[in-house]
Amino acid sequence: MSSKAKFNIGVLLFLMIVFFGIYQYQQIVDKHAMYGEVVELNGGFGYKIMKGKKVLIVQDYIPGIAGKQPFATKEQAIAVAHLVVSKLNTGKSPIVLPSELEKFKILVH
Repeated sequence: MSSKAKFNIGVLLFLMIVFFGIYQYQQIVDKHAMYGEVVELNGGFGYKIMKGKKVLIVQDYIPGIAGKQPFATKEQAIAVAHLVVSKLNTGKSPIVLPSELEKFKILVH
């Protein structure tokens, strides 16, 4: 086998190892990433905050208000879920304030 062929095989093996390492790293990151997931309820929507396959928070109604009213739309639920994930990722409390709900134009009956 020529030295050029050995070099090409070496480069190919190196690239395979690098790509496998990147793939494995991404799997580890994905397993520990937090994300929001919409939950359909009777009369509206809620959300779950997940970390990999583990459920961290289940929110069946609009947080930060009195009573137990679900979100009117999927979009509202996921917007607040993203807010909560953002807070958790920055080390803040996941509590949602009424003023934050107003920013998403979430009207409370």
